Amino acid sequence: MLAYSYRAGLEVPGWRIRPLMGTHQQACLAAGPGICQVLGANLESYGEDRVNGQVSLRAAPEWLASFRAGLEGDARKSDGRITQDATATEDLTRAIVDSEARLRAQKTLRDRLQSLLAKRPGSLADLLELERELARVQSQIDADQSALAVMRARVEMSVLDITYTARPSAVTAGALAPLREAITGFLAVAAQSLAAIVTLTAALLPVVLTASPVIWLGWRAWRRRTSKSPQAP
Repeated sequence: MLAYSYRAGLEVPGWRIRPLMGTHQQACLAAGPGICQVLGANLESYGEDRVNGQVSLRAAPEWLASFRAGLEGDARKSDGRITQDATATEDLTRAIVDSEARLRAQKTLRDRLQSLLAKRPGSLADLLELERELARVQSQIDADQSALAVMRARVEMSVLDITYTARPSAVTAGALAPLREAITGFLAVAAQSLAAIVTLTAALLPVVLTASPVIWLGWRAWRRRTSKSPQAP
């Protein structure tokens, strides 16, 4: 009674991860819940070159074997490759056998308690004690049945975890980030310098307009005095 779990890793271009995840989930859903179940899906994106995704499936062994065989083809169609293919097994034989034996013993004890309770021997305190013990045994039976059902489901259906990572590219948005920041910084400095020039011009313009006529009149007066002054013989 072996429980199988698989891990697969796919490396494809970042923009192909979302549609590839959708294709794999749709294939599971199309098989039906009795054959395949989507346990979870997650997609994280921090730019074109930083995309990661994960899909977890639980499926019948025969269907899952066929699905896993097609993963390499899916990766190639998406211009990618398989980076991980791992298998793990857990032997649940002893746990299942022990749970079944414990469950049979608990059911036998429950039947005896029910028989004693039906005969109603002893005092009221004895009856209450029987009811409490019967409730405890029934609770243990329910817990054992649930645990046994989970272990049997793990044997009957296997789990596959698929991880999707973005394939590194030669030139990405992340690689161009320093150049964009440098250009943005250059434009910001140029704009600040131009703003300073405009501000300085606006501050000096009224002074220049006011002082220019005074300077011009002073220069004219100086020229007239200079031209009228007697020259030495």
